[in-house]
Amino acid sequence: MYFLALTAKHPGDYVARYAFRLLPIIDIQCLRVTWIRVVAENPILRTRIIDIPTRGLVQVVVTKHSTLHACQTVNMILVEYLDLDRSALTGLGLPLVRSAVLQETHADAELSQSFFI
Repeated sequence: MYFLALTAKHPGDYVARYAFRLLPIIDIQCLRVTWIRVVAENPILRTRIIDIPTRGLVQVVVTKHSTLHACQTVNMILVEYLDLDRSALTGLGLPLVRSAVLQETHADAELSQSFFI
């Protein structure tokens, strides 16, 4: 809970971000479906911190999750997405894990890339 308080004071600190480049042979839709299933099967990936007035801060697991939060598909440049993600709120009641499949599309198809974030 300590890191949540620190992150509230300094948004973006104490947050890990990883971007894995996907090979062109990866089936993006299959990856998304598989990751959504991984999230459904692993409670830690559906964890939130909430404030209960009589108990204080507690860690809870959401049983029904939104596939939007599990693995969204985004079409933008990696640097832009990471900047946007840094500005996303982290706090009480919000997901502690965010993921996305990012597709960078370029006029020259050879420059197009995909990432799992």
